[in-house]
Amino acid sequence: MKISFITPFFPYRGGISKHSENLYLSFNNNHEIKIINFIRQYPDLLFPGKTQYVTENQDDSNYSNSIRILDTLNPITWYKTAKKINEYNSDILILRYWHPFFIMAYLGVLFFLKRKNKNIKTLAICDNVISHQSFYLENKLVNIFLHKIDKVLVMSNNTENELLNIYSNANYKKLFLPIIDNQPNVLNQNDCLNKLSLNNNKLTLLFFGLIREYKGLDLLIESFSYLEPDILKKIQLLIVGECYENNNKYYNLIKKYNLENNIKWIEEYVPDNMINLYFSCADFVVIPYRSASQSGIIPMAYNYNKPVIVSSAINDNQFSNNKTGIMFNNGNVLELSKVIKNIFNDFINSKGTLNSKSYQNYINNINIIKTKFSTDNFTNQLIEFINE
Repeated sequence: MKISFITPFFPYRGGISKHSENLYLSFNNNHEIKIINFIRQYPDLLFPGKTQYVTENQDDSNYSNSIRILDTLNPITWYKTAKKINEYNSDILILRYWHPFFIMAYLGVLFFLKRKNKNIKTLAICDNVISHQSFYLENKLVNIFLHKIDKVLVMSNNTENELLNIYSNANYKKLFLPIIDNQPNVLNQNDCLNKLSLNNNKLTLLFFGLIREYKGLDLLIESFSYLEPDILKKIQLLIVGECYENNNKYYNLIKKYNLENNIKWIEEYVPDNMINLYFSCADFVVIPYRSASQSGIIPMAYNYNKPVIVSSAINDNQFSNNKTGIMFNNGNVLELSKVIKNIFNDFINSKGTLNSKSYQNYINNINIIKTKFSTDNFTNQLIEFINE
């Protein structure tokens, strides 16, 4: 099958770009795929981070089938993009959708594309249907876009519900985010902790990823204030991620609760070749989101055999309560604190090896999940859906 795939891709950074790279590598085994990348996604004025691009040196020889041609703000590139897809004689166009800012460009591409090729199939992979910062008329815009698409793929229960609320007759399939299995290998935990000047005799929790209000980092920090002093002194939190809002909010909380000795924050975007360092440090990965379509951090944690602590905002079949981690009620700081306390009581006696039977059960269940949610399984099911 000949596939054109409009998506952020190298040299753009971020979870969507990385996930699309993973799909590209899998599709490329059995299909002819062309990546249609962006010249510009957002104006710099609208981008909250330091840069939209990968900054570390990275071999781009694997991306010869990628072309940067689409500018969200330039209609001429919408026409050129459609022309290029038709030149490829593609059987299907896949569009990666996550924010309504891209709708006008996508509609423009579809308009010019269908003028020349009315038979090409179209599918949208929706990371979100409704954006995290939704606005007036967004539902109407999304509805217009989705009605121009033949089929829709969603990757969580929450996104499925959003889709059906807007477009109840959508021809869609739900496949959960696959495990990104081309990450650097897991490292020795004690070596990683020593490298980051962390204590290798403490229970280590990890919060990983870009920091925004809806991700609930403040709830996690506040939960530490409810831990008894004798427990608190044996737990450490590693925060790794660039902040997309005022970071003083979090530093003030850390200072307010006297947690400077418990929390280490590496406030920067993490290149791919450093991800294993931080996940290898962790005993548990904490995902305290207030709201979420899905979490790319869950499959990332599973890739490194790390159980997760998640809020009930994560309505995701990849997570199984008390099997691959522990769930707490969304926004309930006291309950999150009790979960951390219980984990400490269950596992701290075996710290150093962390090979207690209960912890090993988490690892065994994660290994089952990793097989079920492999990238190749994902792409094979997606092709089946396209061909239905």
